[in-house]
Amino acid sequence: MKSFYLVGLLTCLLSACGSLRQQGQREPVWPYPEPPVVEDSRSEREPQRQSPPWTRPSEPEPSPEINDWPEATPIPEPSAPEFSGPRNLRDVAGPAAIALADQAATQRAQGDLQGAAAQLERALRIEPRNPFLWLLLGQIHLEQSDTEQARQMARRARSLASGNPYVTGPAWRIAEAAWRAEGHTDQADQAARSAEQAERSQT
Repeated sequence: MKSFYLVGLLTCLLSACGSLRQQGQREPVWPYPEPPVVEDSRSEREPQRQSPPWTRPSEPEPSPEINDWPEATPIPEPSAPEFSGPRNLRDVAGPAAIALADQAATQRAQGDLQGAAAQLERALRIEPRNPFLWLLLGQIHLEQSDTEQARQMARRARSLASGNPYVTGPAWRIAEAAWRAEGHTDQADQAARSAEQAERSQT
């Protein structure tokens, strides 16, 4: 009788183990369940800390509009250095040449252009490299309507001027007048532009 009960008990135990084994095979093995989320109780009690103001990222400043930019200050053009050379006959000529030039001026005022030219030629024999004397002689030839000689005298004055605008300016004006008197407009205009350029250098 006892053995009958033991057999029944073993049968029940084996059937229970089989059912448990079948249930364990049906349960998923992967993925593992996520761990439970545990809320931090301190977040409710402690206020959230804020970073100090000096550690906060600064907001970018708005870029200025093009119209708000200051106007550019114009750069002044460099002025030409003041000319320090001779500006007239009396700055370079000796007493004898000045005396002859004064006589020529008196004769010119009296209408004696031939006599004025003779006095200037005498002065040039004393100071042949004086560009102002060549200028005066060129002016006399221009007034005598000797345009070819006037241009030659003006050319000689420019060659001795060493860039002196007080010589090159009047010399180009003599050449301009001579070219216009002959009807050569293009050459006259070119001489006028050269004269204007030299006159801008005069201070």
